[in-house]
Amino acid sequence: MNWLDWLIIVILILSAFKGLYRGLLASIAGLVAVLAGLYVAYTYYQSLAEYLTANWTVGEKIRPLVDQLFERWAPAPGSFPGLEGGRLTYTGNLIGAQWQNAADQLVTGFTGLVLEIACFIALLLVTIWVVNLAGFALTKVAQFSLLSIPNHLGGLLFGIARGVVMVLIILALLTPFQNFAAYYHSQPGLPEAPRKKDNAFSESILYPYFEPFIDAIGQKGSWDNILNV
Repeated sequence: MNWLDWLIIVILILSAFKGLYRGLLASIAGLVAVLAGLYVAYTYYQSLAEYLTANWTVGEKIRPLVDQLFERWAPAPGSFPGLEGGRLTYTGNLIGAQWQNAADQLVTGFTGLVLEIACFIALLLVTIWVVNLAGFALTKVAQFSLLSIPNHLGGLLFGIARGVVMVLIILALLTPFQNFAAYYHSQPGLPEAPRKKDNAFSESILYPYFEPFIDAIGQKGSWDNILNV
């Protein structure tokens, strides 16, 4: 067994233990919480930002902080004084006025962006907290009933399934680099790079069990097509 096998084993064990400890209800609630949080945050963050701006003037309260941030690196309007002579002095003042207008627009836009990001994060965290709280309550109810053991066994199975998905994602991300190394060393005339005695993927005991799934999602095949162009 090499480092890749141990990585797979550690991920599966940790995910399975976490599922067993939390139980099926809490594990499902955790997954639903993230998905629901992303949906709620993406759907309503702009509406929340508009509401806070219109009814609570939050944007005006954030703007002084943004002004201070921009003052640290943005040139002041006085840095465009112009030169002596009517035309040049007028040009310098005009540039300064244009810069001030552009800076005001930039600060206004950045203030709105900061508020929208804050609303997105707030909606995401609140939704995750509410759904996880519901899952925690259901888990407590299950502990005082005959569902306690099935709940934890279901959490174990859920944790194993989640670990398998995590392993597939990691292997799918690592496979292109592995294929590129094999492609590089197979090309004639290229300098021979230093290589280890064994190959983590080819020598792995557990990787062959995941390889068909990686091929099925098209990661390996699409990379080979790119290399063969």
